[in-house]
Amino acid sequence: AAEGGAATGGAATGGGGAGTMPPAESKPAGESSGAATPATVAGSPATAKPAVEGSAADAKQDTPAAASVELKAPDKPAEPRKPNASPAMEPFRELFSGKIPAMVEAQQFKAIELAVQIFAVEFDLATIITGATDLPESLVALKHPKVSVVVGPSLFSGNQETRVNLPQWLATHRVPFAFRSNADSGSAQLPLAIEYATYQGLGVVDAVRGLSESPAKLLGLDNVGSLAAGRDADLVVLSGPPFELGTEVLAVMINGEWVYKKESR
Repeated sequence: AAEGGAATGGAATGGGGAGTMPPAESKPAGESSGAATPATVAGSPATAKPAVEGSAADAKQDTPAAASVELKAPDKPAEPRKPNASPAMEPFRELFSGKIPAMVEAQQFKAIELAVQIFAVEFDLATIITGATDLPESLVALKHPKVSVVVGPSLFSGNQETRVNLPQWLATHRVPFAFRSNADSGSAQLPLAIEYATYQGLGVVDAVRGLSESPAKLLGLDNVGSLAAGRDADLVVLSGPPFELGTEVLAVMINGEWVYKKESR
């Protein structure tokens, strides 16, 4: 405003000294007179320069402050939540981790082959076939090293002409097998069935192994099944061959202690 006033005063006194100069033409907003323009242009750099210098000074002052900011370690991630577990599905965890065998009820040879293909071949699991009757037709599948068979309480299959002694057939073809009583429904029948199977050709050693060592191996029990150091001292003393009708129990030991001894006559 002061510079504009000086320019206007100079123009007013530059004439003859009398009267006043005609008023300057009014111009739209944003435009200036010719005399005022140089002063305005000249003043703009002068005004802008301190602003630029002030910005640089501020930047110099901000640099130490930015450098002094303390860096913090990232927060420790939260522990992942355990997946929801179903008690009914927990046995499958033990199964597919190889801790327990898969016991599959399969009677006909197609069902036997399918069970072996799924559990023994595809999942590489120890597989126990139970209730099988079509054993001769399934020999190829049963020879898989992961497969064993549980038979009983009925130990024969087929009719009178094609009758098969199942435990004898398994022993002959070197397929691991064990006996079962089918819970309490066949517990009384099983000893007589094994005795009859031995009478029909099953070896006594194979029969005893099917009642002791083999089932312990099939179920992964390393503390029972045979007489050896470090195993449970559970044993039965017999008066004769185990499957003879006249054989009697003379003594029973459990956990290293005699719990029964037959009195001598």
